Amino acid sequence: MTTHRLMRFYCLIALLALVSTSCGKSQRAPQPTQTNIETKPALGSATLEPTLAPTRTAPPTLPPLPSPTPNLLTVADLPVHLGTSLPQAAAPLSPGNAGALRLLGLWGLGSPQGLEWSADGNRLVVGFQAGIRVYDPHTGGELYRIRSAGWLTGMDISPDGETLAVLHSDQTLEFYSLSTGMLISSLHEVAPNGPLSLQYAPDGESLLIGLDQGLVGLITFQGQDPALSVFGEEGYPVEHLALLPSQHRLAGLSNGQGIAIWSLEDLENPYFLYNLVGTYNSLAILDLAFSPDGRWLAASNWDEWLTLWDISGEGAPQPGQMLWEIAEGFDPPNTWNAVAFSADSQILASGADRGVIWLWDLSSAKPFLSVQAGQSPVAYLAYSPDGNTLAVTFADGQVLLLDSSTLETQHSLQTKAAWAGSLAALSADGQFLATATWAYPSDGPLMQQAIDGAGLYLRSFIDGSVIQQMDTTALEIPPSGFSSMGISPNGGWVAASPLGLPLAVWDTNSGEMAFPLEDMYGALYYCFSVLFSPNGETIAAACSDRMVSLWQADTGALWRSITSETPAQITTLAFSPDGIRLVGAGGSGPVYLWDLAGDTPERRLELYDPAPITDLFFSPDGQYLACTTGRNNPQVVIWNLATEQIVASPGFNDTVATAAFSPNNALMAIAVNFEYADMLEIRDWQKQETLAYERYYSDIMQVFFSPDGRFVITISKDGLVHIWGVYPE
Repeated sequence: MTTHRLMRFYCLIALLALVSTSCGKSQRAPQPTQTNIETKPALGSATLEPTLAPTRTAPPTLPPLPSPTPNLLTVADLPVHLGTSLPQAAAPLSPGNAGALRLLGLWGLGSPQGLEWSADGNRLVVGFQAGIRVYDPHTGGELYRIRSAGWLTGMDISPDGETLAVLHSDQTLEFYSLSTGMLISSLHEVAPNGPLSLQYAPDGESLLIGLDQGLVGLITFQGQDPALSVFGEEGYPVEHLALLPSQHRLAGLSNGQGIAIWSLEDLENPYFLYNLVGTYNSLAILDLAFSPDGRWLAASNWDEWLTLWDISGEGAPQPGQMLWEIAEGFDPPNTWNAVAFSADSQILASGADRGVIWLWDLSSAKPFLSVQAGQSPVAYLAYSPDGNTLAVTFADGQVLLLDSSTLETQHSLQTKAAWAGSLAALSADGQFLATATWAYPSDGPLMQQAIDGAGLYLRSFIDGSVIQQMDTTALEIPPSGFSSMGISPNGGWVAASPLGLPLAVWDTNSGEMAFPLEDMYGALYYCFSVLFSPNGETIAAACSDRMVSLWQADTGALWRSITSETPAQITTLAFSPDGIRLVGAGGSGPVYLWDLAGDTPERRLELYDPAPITDLFFSPDGQYLACTTGRNNPQVVIWNLATEQIVASPGFNDTVATAAFSPNNALMAIAVNFEYADMLEIRDWQKQETLAYERYYSDIMQVFFSPDGRFVITISKDGLVHIWGVYPE
């Protein structure tokens, strides 16, 4: 089964748009009473003192979570997953140990990366970004999990049903026992230039690998030594392979001529047969499948075409039939993501971008059933060997087993942890993490891909479990995601900007929406940055009204509005650690500094080389201010605030999305968004030395250190939360 179709689908849709769980309430201990309500200093005072929560008549305060017993984990147990405590033996990061950085925790499963049935129909294997889960399809229960390392690019089950082969983007090939889930063996550096897809060859022992440069690799085993040979013609990446074992045929995207068919009758000498007519511009193929009887080949594409070829004759077939053009009485989707043939080769199932599954009668090439099965795009489809069940995975991580005739749900597999959040905020005490689904106005239907697009959660930072889900029913319309969010220092409040709706504040103790923020009605708002002041008394936001607004966090009353002479939209904000200063920036600068305690005029910090500013952040001691910049001139610019001089400006090869100082001020964590892979770097910023770096295959949205300095947290667009740190071997 090949993968990466979702990655390409996301990228292409975003390019066209021109942008880039069920949750129970956990019981808490009795709440202590706050004693400093009457002595709260006035807003704007130069003597601001931190308080634990915004002041209200009955403030919702949260007790500290109980300290867990130190984990006695082995390296093989890492990373721990959602619901399992982070390793307490992790040491605070320092220049001396940061080189040993590793992934300690991983919350969420991410999007599906593969779907396979065992030959006997007793196992259903679902690959996710964060690992592989194996289910009993008869009960829908999970049998076991496989901790696969790295981005999954392909997986396939051997014809005898004994072995699961798993391929990773780092050129690692692993073999697991399908009956036990135990690792049998692994190979490294199996294919050059980025392996993209995987299939067992007709002999049941060799492996076919689609390569990035348009070729197909064949791995054969001679004793214990694998040998790699390559065939095909250089061209488009071979992200999808379809195999017809009975006729020794292989289909895949090759050069500019489109979909190629090869003969594998002699595995030592595979040879090209023909290209399918009309597929020369088929770079964006999302799936390929042969019918079991060898008569049909189907292909889906992101640009609305779903094509069926009759390949039963001699030589190259006639141009394929565009199925969606004859779908009278049906509403065709924008994108066909997946195809699968029934076991008797009489029916073609196709999955669409809106979670709709279609069934086509191949005798007439017409649809006879269309069902809205999920709330996000279909990712993969696969019929069971007996043809009675159709398995489907959705982009939000949901997995359903459907009756193949009626498409009624037989089982819904337990994958609610698939989506952890692509937007987050950590409380100042390090106890709570608020998560939500990030959204941008131009994303439109893309937001349907995210699980619980309206979900806004308070999680324990010990194990990522949901403490509270915020109730969004009080909003005028259900949100399709959030543009920004902030959490109060002790986690008692969450302020969030639902896409197109007014900013609002939620009481995390009850989950209820406390109030919308004043003067936020009357426009389609998009807030780029929302945050609480360090003392929890003020909420600041930079929104699409081109204003920077500050509200009293206890009442939602507007306290102050700030306008600047800049024509650029302010898109990022930061409070100084003492809460006295607020900084903001947008466009290519400058950076604006506002004194919230006195009458000091607005100050500006200029960039030597203007570039789009992506983030702002202070050092913990407040002596330094840094900003990250975009692709025009990617760098991290650091000012000494006492002199207002730039003290460092290291450059990078692509957009620097975000960064953060460590609590001890010694390190900086930096997220760089490359075109095809992101990078997390840990630097000794004063010596300008890179101490550690990790690659990742989805845009990193946020990065921050835990207050104790033991963990670096990254939040990415794929909905996964990664927790990094140093753990003794």
